[in-house]
Amino acid sequence: MNSGPQRQADRNLQTRDAWERFAPHRRRVTDLLIGPGSKAAHPPLPRKLCVLGAGNCNDLDLAALGNMFGEIHLVDLDESALTFGIANQHLINPPRIVLHGNVDLLHGTIPPIVDCDVATSVCLLSQLLEQATKTLGLPPEDPKFAETLANVRREHLQQLLAATRPGGTALLVTDFVSSDTCPDLKSCTVEQLPRIVSIAFQFRNFFSGLHPGMISQALQTDPELAPLVADVTVTDPWLWDLGPRVYAVCGFIIRRST
Repeated sequence: MNSGPQRQADRNLQTRDAWERFAPHRRRVTDLLIGPGSKAAHPPLPRKLCVLGAGNCNDLDLAALGNMFGEIHLVDLDESALTFGIANQHLINPPRIVLHGNVDLLHGTIPPIVDCDVATSVCLLSQLLEQATKTLGLPPEDPKFAETLANVRREHLQQLLAATRPGGTALLVTDFVSSDTCPDLKSCTVEQLPRIVSIAFQFRNFFSGLHPGMISQALQTDPELAPLVADVTVTDPWLWDLGPRVYAVCGFIIRRST
């Protein structure tokens, strides 16, 4: 079995040419990242953005983000993917971008990035959960399976909140079901998506540990997370076309307590 770092590098190689395919997903993510700062009444524009698991940056419009953030921190295990992702966007007037490569977000801690106005994790949590259960060889029926998922999810949310200044905004974007088990995702319209997602939830068809209700509840009731959270807003779902499969995705806009 490939190691975690090798699996991540392989995933990044497989999606290096997916810039155009990511376009609708990238617009949603970028709009959510720009939104928290642009909707503020009078305070200065957010200065720092931190992206955990940035990879090839196909989810990020760095030029648009550079108009809002003067400093962008990109964190990933695969530093070569970060370098490729920046070069691939051919930035004319790039913002100050700081790379934090070789950071294992499953087994390690984030670098000392503090006071970021906005921090985000984009479709990374599902990969961390998958890697953790595969590494331990845990089948879903094992009593430790659910415990492992809850622990990894909590630790990642703590990482995300730790990168966010008090009063700032954390954005968790995560996929929660794919067309492998919900084939209607490949042909559904935006209008049909909420109904298809609702049916999937009804039949417990979602990635283990990633039901949006479970994540929202953890943020608001977990004794290690709740004190750091002022409020949580869950977005409507959208589709992320990754080629071989299509994912349903949603975002959690988390306002950090002061």
